[in-house]
Amino acid sequence: TASFDLLQVGPNVTDGGSTGARTILSDAGTGGKRWDISSGGVVAGGLTFRNVSDNINAVAILSTGNVGIGTTAPGAKLEVSKTDTVGAVSYFRNDVAGTYTDAAPNGSIEMYSKFTGQALGWGTARLKWGYTDLWANSGARFGIDLVNSSGAFGNVMTILGSGNVGIGNVSPTYKLDVTGEGHLSSYLDASYIVATSTTATSTFAGGLTVGTSKFVVNNFNGNVGIGTTSPGSILSIGNTGATAVANFTTGTS
Repeated sequence: TASFDLLQVGPNVTDGGSTGARTILSDAGTGGKRWDISSGGVVAGGLTFRNVSDNINAVAILSTGNVGIGTTAPGAKLEVSKTDTVGAVSYFRNDVAGTYTDAAPNGSIEMYSKFTGQALGWGTARLKWGYTDLWANSGARFGIDLVNSSGAFGNVMTILGSGNVGIGNVSPTYKLDVTGEGHLSSYLDASYIVATSTTATSTFAGGLTVGTSKFVVNNFNGNVGIGTTSPGSILSIGNTGATAVANFTTGTS
């Protein structure tokens, strides 16, 4: 029968309507709780830690090795369940300063999987929460996926082991490979620029200089200079060599 002694241990003790091998601990002090540590009493073949006073199954360990916190039927090696909307499901916290290395990952949280047949390939490691999915796989790729307007996860950035970075592109072939439009609030410094579209119109809001003085469009008055950096008229042509300034030819009819 049920007992409210401070300590009760037995192989066939009934408590809360279930019978099993259990240890019952009761704290008679203010705010004290009655705890039931049961083998087979709540979960067949399992071990449970139950707060009898508040009717809460705190921890369950199944015979398969699965551990449940807040659930007596964990479907994974560790399953944490929460039925109310107050507070977070879990916290991962390390308040001790440390230096991270592969050999000693101090202060880190590591979650990984090595299942085959995944969409991202063998050995995919992933950390997924809310609207964010961080993943890496044995193909030496790291990616960030976010929930898109359709409500599904879509890739926003991928980094390959070669160092190539793709934005909107899971297989970048350049150091920076962007699928879609881009915007730079400051200047772009590049060895050369190749425009591949045969239909696009390029627009320059400011001036334009090609080869220091080969071709210049003045940003303030719109004057065009060929061979000069300071065109003083709508079209200014500068020439210090012996060759002709300009040649005009026409085809034969």
